[in-house]
Amino acid sequence: MAPVLARRPLHQDIVHALQDAAKKRHRDSQIRKEEEKWKVDSIGYQAMRERLNETSFIAPLDADNTKANIYYIKKKFMRFCREDAYGSWETAIKARSCDKGLIMSFLHWICETYLKPKRKRSKKKTVNQYWRDFKMLYRRANKGHVVNANDCEEIVKYINGILKVKFHLDDLPKTKPVMGVDDLLLGLTHHWSRDRSIFPTEDDRLDLPTIMLFQAYTACRPAELVDGTRSRGREDPLAEEGEEVGLSERRKVIQKEEIIEDDDEGDDSNYNSDDDDDTVFDSDDGYDSDATDDTDISEHETSDAKDRPNELCAQPPQTPRDRETEPTRIHKALCYEDLTLWIVKDPKKGGRDVLAMEVYLRYHKGADNKPKPTVFLFREHPLPILCPISHILARALRDDAIQVDGYDSAEPFFATKLGKDAVKVHWKPYILKTPVFRKSVRTTSGGWEKSPVDPMKYATYAFYLDRIGKSLGSEEKWTSYCMRRGNANAIIGLAPDAVVDQVMRHDPMTGCLANAYLNHRVGFNVQDAYLERDPSADGLTRAFTHMSIRCNPEVPKEIPKSELDELPADPDIVELSRRVKRMSISIRQEFKFIRLSPKRVRRKYSELRRELRNAEKNFRDDMTKIYQEAWRRRLHDEELERQLSGMVVVEREAEPTLEHHLQERNRLQKILCDFKQDLSSKGITNRKVCAINLMVALASQREIRPPNPTLADGMEEMLDRSEVSNSDPPIVEKREEIPLVLERTQCIYCVGDERLSHRDRTRKFSRVSHMMDHVEKVHLRRQPARATWVCHHPKCKPLGDFLTSLDHFKSHIQKVHGVKLRK
Repeated sequence: MAPVLARRPLHQDIVHALQDAAKKRHRDSQIRKEEEKWKVDSIGYQAMRERLNETSFIAPLDADNTKANIYYIKKKFMRFCREDAYGSWETAIKARSCDKGLIMSFLHWICETYLKPKRKRSKKKTVNQYWRDFKMLYRRANKGHVVNANDCEEIVKYINGILKVKFHLDDLPKTKPVMGVDDLLLGLTHHWSRDRSIFPTEDDRLDLPTIMLFQAYTACRPAELVDGTRSRGREDPLAEEGEEVGLSERRKVIQKEEIIEDDDEGDDSNYNSDDDDDTVFDSDDGYDSDATDDTDISEHETSDAKDRPNELCAQPPQTPRDRETEPTRIHKALCYEDLTLWIVKDPKKGGRDVLAMEVYLRYHKGADNKPKPTVFLFREHPLPILCPISHILARALRDDAIQVDGYDSAEPFFATKLGKDAVKVHWKPYILKTPVFRKSVRTTSGGWEKSPVDPMKYATYAFYLDRIGKSLGSEEKWTSYCMRRGNANAIIGLAPDAVVDQVMRHDPMTGCLANAYLNHRVGFNVQDAYLERDPSADGLTRAFTHMSIRCNPEVPKEIPKSELDELPADPDIVELSRRVKRMSISIRQEFKFIRLSPKRVRRKYSELRRELRNAEKNFRDDMTKIYQEAWRRRLHDEELERQLSGMVVVEREAEPTLEHHLQERNRLQKILCDFKQDLSSKGITNRKVCAINLMVALASQREIRPPNPTLADGMEEMLDRSEVSNSDPPIVEKREEIPLVLERTQCIYCVGDERLSHRDRTRKFSRVSHMMDHVEKVHLRRQPARATWVCHHPKCKPLGDFLTSLDHFKSHIQKVHGVKLRK
């Protein structure tokens, strides 16, 4: 008789998986039994048949951005009907009332109301997009009836003729810049080593290059990685709103989505914002001497924080963490379940095991109707700055996403000796449905942290990307589609047409690639080809088809305030300034303080101030563009004049790096900007391990801008003089214990924020009033209504919420810590 082998005991993970599966199967069986009670019988099917026969139109399943387009064109049509006395919009859009004259008048009104006031020529394509949106609204409002075909033809001729001529609409396609590997490396190097911009959290500084690498290597659209849904996308576009908003608020909503961006494929306005200058964040101008915020994010975005605190502050994760409940995927963005990290046995038989990663992209354009998911394989790169696996591994370590205990740093992933061909690295179950790239949100104490569940918005990513291009002095706007075009132009001619279509998510034989993605600068030396010479003999073709040759970091990022003040005042700004001043005086005379006025008056005053800020920003942006263009011309002319004079300029061998505020970043930039590839295998591995660990350490920190932003311009010159070389040792920050009694100009909240550096925690404002403004605008305004308060000083924080009221909190701060706050 054969011996009985002892059965290997099951691991607890396997036991739990079996128990969870059995419990889930039991719950599903109960649900199905309950549903069987409501099964439709024969009488029900007869009634269903009659009801479906009576239904003349079934609304199509629209994408979220299509719903948003319909909603915003409806808002414009409502305003048009109200201003021009056409009555209710529901009546005006009915087939019996909405003739071609009304539609033409509406398109004319759009051009006159939205396009004409703009200081740059609008695209005819924008009006065509409005026309397409209106046809969708018409069809849904008329239960499937479409606009008469003859009327459609006349309306198109009206757009191409009368509107184009009268409003000087531009029908030329926009330029389509292509970002090659040199341009990508230039942008990444600037981001890590020379960018002085302040991010809400350093997690955002890690996410930005990771998204850029994903786009460059997969040619994906941004909405496949981050949240590209517009603000009104998930709701019924024809649903009535419960409250009528004011004119200024309505204008705010409309202006945010009013510009139909020029896209690459004719219908990508949902993603591309090349022509939209209204972003989520405003760049830090450094002009307001009383600015007290801690990042480059504008406070205008959160001006009504008291009315909606829950939308601005970090919320606890909604994803269930118990094993029995399966989490639900909420957002259309790249989640951890779309990433599969592998450790593959050394293919060279003698080196170390290698990392590989599969990326499952599902939310491409048209995924709701024709899903075409694509899986890409990422490999390790010797340079950490170009290695997407290093960036994702740092992101996963920062999120504590690795299921197996002990893998909490980079070292274990690069020290394996596998006994099988490959091993899959599993993520923790509760984080599978969590977006990889999440937005930064305000905490209740006024700081910033990564949202546990909400994905990063596309507008945020577009703002960061555009900021890099402006910092580099690029003549062309940096957009996400620059990398998509770069990938398309790189694989054309190398990969089969079927693979190119698969990478670009295009249907075959559509011609979309040639019409929308080919570089408008011909990437072939046709001159030498005609002369029967070797067309690949020079490198000019490659240099001029990419963007980096048109980047000049010497061009100023913005026009100095001193130069701006010398320009003639804009009449619109002067008029708005007078209105704001008159209204402020009127409110103070009647209510003594603006904060004591009724909410309706404060809202109107805030809207007027917002219009003034927007007008000032538009004027400053327009002047900045002219200022930068003049600088570019002057730099080229100076070089030509220098050549005529015979002056020789000695170029620096290597561009020095800057000394940054956070020491983790100083150490990281020296590793990422080390482009040596002739290192040993062990040296390359050690460099990559150090880079990943420093990325994780940097992401756990937070940087704030100086208390007085007017010093920003002067600091640039100081930083340039204090540049250090890569060989200099890192400066270790001197950390001292924070005293119990603080200086009068120190912030009681900042000294307790452990994510800040010691210098930021103990920073001092130039005036006591500036410190008070900072505490009120950044911290106190986001505090929820509560019965007890917490002192954030390191020595008082362990005591918890022992302060019984806001007055008790302020009294404690003054008596114990020596910091007086406003009553």
